Amino acid sequence: MLIEGAEVLPSLDIVREAGKGVALKRSYTVAVTDGTLDIDFTAGQGKSLVSAVRVTDRPDLAG
Repeated sequence: MLIEGAEVLPSLDIVREAGKGVALKRSYTVAVTDGTLDIDFTAGQGKSLVSAVRVTDRPDLAG
């Protein structure tokens, strides 16, 4: 998975990581400099699976 062009998760097997039918949560903090949050998902094997994306503002990190 790429966020703002940077690889944050090179590969993930959800079942191996969390178990079958179990939710898995990941959090990342990134800086958006062009006004658009870019997230790219690719599947190495099988299919990419995303159930939700939550985006929050972090004014404490604003430059």
